[in-house]
Order: sequence, then C-alpha cells, then structure tokens
Amino acid sequence: MLSTNKEKSTTTIIRAIAMIVLFLTLVSSAALAQISISGNDILALKGTSRSVLVSDSIAIMVSIGPGGTAQVWDYRSLNTDTYISGALEYQDPVGGYRADQFPTANFRFRLSATIEGGTYILDNYWNVTSNQLITLGDASSFGGFQSINFTQDDVAPLPITIGTSWLASSSDTSESIGFVTITVDSNWNSVDASGTLRLPTGDFDCLRLRELSKRITVTSFNDIPFGSDTMETVSYTWLSKAHLQTFSVDSIDGGMGEVSQMISGETSTVVGSNNQPKSFTLEQNYPNPFNPSTTINYEIPTSGIVSLKVYDVLGKEIATLVNEEKPAGIYEVNFNAVNLPAGVYFYRLQTGDFVQTKKMILLK
Repeated sequence: MLSTNKEKSTTTIIRAIAMIVLFLTLVSSAALAQISISGNDILALKGTSRSVLVSDSIAIMVSIGPGGTAQVWDYRSLNTDTYISGALEYQDPVGGYRADQFPTANFRFRLSATIEGGTYILDNYWNVTSNQLITLGDASSFGGFQSINFTQDDVAPLPITIGTSWLASSSDTSESIGFVTITVDSNWNSVDASGTLRLPTGDFDCLRLRELSKRITVTSFNDIPFGSDTMETVSYTWLSKAHLQTFSVDSIDGGMGEVSQMISGETSTVVGSNNQPKSFTLEQNYPNPFNPSTTINYEIPTSGIVSLKVYDVLGKEIATLVNEEKPAGIYEVNFNAVNLPAGVYFYRLQTGDFVQTKKMILLK
C-alpha cells in the first residue's frame, strides 16, 4: 500500500512538472510569435517599392474576421483579375509631390496607379522617430487636379504591436456669403489582431489596424444652425514589417468589407545609384528551376516606363511584376508562384524600344 502511494505521488509530481514545462513552452512560443513594427523597421523601407493591386469599380467583399492573436485570414480565393496594377514606394520626402509643404517629414510613401483619365499619385508624409509616428498629411494629383491635406494631432506610439491605440482629430471651418460650415474629423485607431494573412500572392505575418472614422459637419447661416450630418466608417489595414501596408479593406459595420488594395508580393529595390548601368539587361532568374519563388534582376541605363510581366506557354499574362516609370538603375524583383501549377513560364521586360524575354521553370 505504501509503495502504491509513492507511485501515485511520483506520478502527480511528474504530471505537475510536465504542465509547467508545457506552460513555459506556450508562453515562450507566444512571445516569439509577437509581431512588432518599430520606427527603424519603417525607416529601413526607404528606397524600396512594391507592386500593388488597387480596387477597380467592381466591389470585392470579404469577411473581416475576429480580433485577437494567432488569427489566420485566408483570402487566397480572391479574384485579382479586375484590379488595377499600381506601385507603392517608400522614399525620402525630397522629390515628392508638394514636399515643400511638409518640411518636418523624414519619410514618404507614394501610391500610384494608371487608370482611365490619367495617372493617380498620392504622396503621404510622415515624421518617424524611435517612439512615435506623426502623420503630417498628403498631396495628390490626378487629371490636372491637385489637392493637399494637412493632418492635425495624428500621433501613433512606436513600436506598433497588438493593443497599440491612439486617437487623431482635426477640424476645418469654411465660410461663404454668410454660410459657415464646420467639419470635425475623429479617428480612433487600434491594433486589434495579429496573425497570418493569406493572399493570392503569398502569406504574410501581420498586425491588423482598425480605424473608426467619424465626421460631423454642421452648417449655419448668419450664426443660425440649419443642418448637420454625421458619417461613420470603419477601415482595416494589415501591416507587415517587409511591406508595411499589405492589405486594406473599407467597411461600414466591421462585419464585411470591400477590398481596396493588396500587395502583390513582389519587392523592387534600386541598388546603388553610384553604379549606373550602361545598357539594358534582363538577367536569368535565380534559382531556376524554382519553387515557389525566384528573383529576377534587370538594368536600365535611362529612366522610362518599365513593364515586367510573366506569361504561360500559351501566351496568357499571369502576373504584372512592374508597370511604372523607373529611374536608371539596377533592380531586383521577387516573383512568388505559390498559387501557380508547375510548368514553363516566360518573363518579358519592355522599356522604350528594348524588349527581351527569358524562360523559367517552376517545379512542385
């Protein structure tokens, strides 16, 4: 009987130790899985650009999903054929559209896309430090029309991680022949989830930023109020270290939302402006054969519109890796074929009168 009690006691102790080890393992895993984006992470993106897909007139709806940690947002079934190809560039403010209006900016990101009526350009200006990100405003140009927006009191604490939140507000007053319109904008920002974002272009470790925007407009005539309007919207942006703004959805109630932008998964980097190429060159992709991603390098000695596209053996366009104006330089582009079947593909570079095509093989 005594021996049996000792065995039970020993078993109890072993189980307790096992539970402690399991607990410590889970805590350690959770700590390792924590996603954090610092000021240095953001500033390190300077000099890079990404191909993005921007929503066209056809609305594509997705379920937002719950908040919390260890989430998986699976949007791999999205049909990207209706999207417009654009570019997302992270640069110094110098050279940006109306950069002179944002003298304290040290970071700029540009969203550009060629759509019917011309090329749309939106430059956003930030001041990024080790402990905060200040949104200063933006300037845009399209079809001969320009606009400038200055943001007040939009200061996000850094680093950004699950639970980070801040409030931004601004107001504007306009007067015209006795009419006075006061507009007050309030934006509640909170990082409400983290996990894996699965897109047709690949998987990304992301934080999800939820922005609740409320605009109140009050109009009066000769100091007598006669009208008011309140508009409330919710938007979600998935943030990753490598791409920052990876996926965006506009919503009303937070249950369903319309996709407005997604990263295509390819990243281009200008390598060394002091070593400008002397001729147009399209390198063989490496590795080749590949699975599921490969790197394509090309060189252009002069600035111009650059098109880099992937085709299957039937000549059908599979992906647009680059479609924008590029300065002279040496470029590196990553192509992810995770959702494509194994086989032979072709990639073609076209800029000005230069056109070159090379073959690559996807093995699975």
